[in-house]
Amino acid sequence: MSDDIVEFPDRRAIDAEAAEWLIRLDGDSPPSAEERAVFKAWLERGEVHRKALIDLARLWGRMNVLTALRVPLGEVPRRRRIRRGVWRVALASTATTAALALALVVVDRVLRSPDALLETNGLYATAIGQRQEVTLADGSLVHLNTNSQMRVAYSGAVREIRLLQGEAYFTVAKREAHPFRVLAGNRRVEAIGTAFAVHLSESSVNVTVTQGRVKLSTSTSGQSAFAEPMVPEPGVLEAGYRAVITGTGESSTVSVDTSGAADRLAWRDGVLLFTGEPLEEVVKEISRYTTMHIEIADASIRYLPVGGRFPIGETEAMLYALELNFSLNIEQQAPNRVLIGAADE
Repeated sequence: MSDDIVEFPDRRAIDAEAAEWLIRLDGDSPPSAEERAVFKAWLERGEVHRKALIDLARLWGRMNVLTALRVPLGEVPRRRRIRRGVWRVALASTATTAALALALVVVDRVLRSPDALLETNGLYATAIGQRQEVTLADGSLVHLNTNSQMRVAYSGAVREIRLLQGEAYFTVAKREAHPFRVLAGNRRVEAIGTAFAVHLSESSVNVTVTQGRVKLSTSTSGQSAFAEPMVPEPGVLEAGYRAVITGTGESSTVSVDTSGAADRLAWRDGVLLFTGEPLEEVVKEISRYTTMHIEIADASIRYLPVGGRFPIGETEAMLYALELNFSLNIEQQAPNRVLIGAADE
């Protein structure tokens, strides 16, 4: 029976590969002969591969990249080498590959509309470890954090953004006639002349306000916020406050505090700040910026308080600092797996 099975190409995977190649071809340095051969082999795997690349190049306005050479190769960015240890080199290499493979800046931006407010509508995404700054048609500015996706859906009446995953910081341009709303899960955050961040995780929605105020709402049925009616939940959140909303529907819970609001948004400046958070929480936050699986092997150190300033994108440097300053042992178990334990006495 197995001989009768026909395997169809995975179009989503091919589209992701096409995006990787287009980013690499539009880089800063010429590709090597080996890279040229790998790309040519990928292109010759089937018509669907060639079509995916051409369609994406047209969408991104990068057709010139494909016509630059007879073999449609552009240029590949050269990445600097990490010098500290064999296991640290593996960390950096894995993070670089993930960023190239998934760094989709604008995946399905709609065709230009006569209405200027709609010109930046579409899907925006970042890879693991990547951050992106987006200026929208109304002048609002969005900082998209690592491994995040948002869909801009402005209309003639409402400026709506759907945060599909991850985290974004919004600096909202004032337009009283067009309310600015962010939908995350079954929550809605409506700006009242403000700047704020929304972080959508598997278990909660976190909202941090740095300027002005926001109005928080939730769907009455606990379903997707995209179509469900909204009712006020904790009401209005002022600047300097953070709300953490967990659960759905009637089982929702809300906690509001002012502790460390600015530190939580330090990622906008390319750093992670910790001021005594437990190691378990620190590792969870660092893991958002890398494909490396980081595991705490010793339960006795999970609540070890950690403080420090760590540069985003330098996973090996973060781990080295933890090892050096907090009496920990970092052990490379596999190319994509690291164990953290207590240092040997």
